[in-house]
Amino acid sequence: MVFDPRTKIISLASTGILMVVLDSPIMLSFCFLAVFCLTASSIRSWKKFGVFTSILVIGTWATIYSQAIFYDRFPRTALFTLAGNVHFYREGIVHGIIQSLRFNTSISIGYFVISTTQARDLLVGLIKLRVPYGLAFMTTIAVQYIPLVFSDTKAVIQSQKLRGFRY
Repeated sequence: MVFDPRTKIISLASTGILMVVLDSPIMLSFCFLAVFCLTASSIRSWKKFGVFTSILVIGTWATIYSQAIFYDRFPRTALFTLAGNVHFYREGIVHGIIQSLRFNTSISIGYFVISTTQARDLLVGLIKLRVPYGLAFMTTIAVQYIPLVFSDTKAVIQSQKLRGFRY
């Protein structure tokens, strides 16, 4: 499935607006599943799919965990307590699920657009959508550096492994 870059840009902006406007876990779940399926269909390697899914799972766990502990609104119901004064709140878990759905949907649609659109096509699409040239060019340059950051990170990790560093 090949989409016009303008379609991708508009879907990215629309998804961003939806993530701010929607507050229902059911609607957010529907949006996430739709975007995740689209993104998963564009990933060509099982290894990349595993890494992508792992990032989403770790982010989800961290968001739910932190919101469950640091939820400060009332009313709140403590589900259980750790170490005497660390409480896990039911409302915090629900809030964490909502926030993680927002993050994961945004990350997924962003990954889809970045991984399936050439920088040149992104620039042309932004210009055709009447985005000012300076902003369109700046966005395109920023997107081009994402793979460079990943390759540099891989090189650093590989060199640390060769030196005997264990994570």
